[in-house]
Amino acid sequence: MSALSASFRNVKWYLKDRVTTTPVKAFNALISGQLAPNKNFSMNKDQISEGDHLLFFNCPENAGLSPDGYFEYQTPRSLLRNQNLVYNRRMWAFGSMDFKSPLQENREYICQETVRYLKVLKNDVYVGINRAVMDAETGLTAVDEQRTLIYTQSALSSLQTSSPEEVSDYSSLPLTFDDCSIFRYSALTYNSHRIHWDRFYCRNVEGYKDIIVQGPLMVHIILKYARFGLGLTVTRVKYKNMHILYPGTAVSIGVRHVSPKQQEIELKDSTNGRVYCKLSMDVK
Repeated sequence: MSALSASFRNVKWYLKDRVTTTPVKAFNALISGQLAPNKNFSMNKDQISEGDHLLFFNCPENAGLSPDGYFEYQTPRSLLRNQNLVYNRRMWAFGSMDFKSPLQENREYICQETVRYLKVLKNDVYVGINRAVMDAETGLTAVDEQRTLIYTQSALSSLQTSSPEEVSDYSSLPLTFDDCSIFRYSALTYNSHRIHWDRFYCRNVEGYKDIIVQGPLMVHIILKYARFGLGLTVTRVKYKNMHILYPGTAVSIGVRHVSPKQQEIELKDSTNGRVYCKLSMDVK
């Protein structure tokens, strides 16, 4: 994997937001019905917990949109100032989150975004972004997030060639994502990416069968289950979004206990065991 030009490395973006419980309550209400069948699940709907920073810092000023409806400013074309770098699709692929201190209600935070790397592999470009969420008053970092987006020219069929995972023997909780939950999460996170709401675009431009579930939504709901279903406080998580998930697919959240301080949680197909999203968590 070779690195492309690093001329963008000194560029930083700052997204300021005040953390309130309003979007947190909305998201908790959205998922509580899904997770409630777990008899041990008890959610404080006002409580800000790990992963809730995803509900904030999603509105960069003066950022234009690409034809796919998502922000243009961190695409390879924009970063390298090369209008010929046009990619068929982008995907929120993998990353990590370090939760250093809880977000506090009614406090202002600044999310500093920096491009860590931009690498090319065959027809794909990987853009790695660091997002440091800092208390606007003290400057202390509350969340340190690394995320990687893939920009690709590959046909959709070539992106889905990996085989299903073997079904593991561990506890699980069934759930599904419907059109409304996908739309509502996009609304909560100011995400206008067409692959999450525009069926015509999905089928006729990017070649999907349907709209698809957001990568952040899969990660976010698993983190909520870890906190309120398993009673875990997550200090660090590494995640990977492994397959496209369509609405209506029967999936389950499965937990594998690695050690007292580490858990693996997967969102997997209830029929064939295919893993859509996998998280490895450091907990306390």
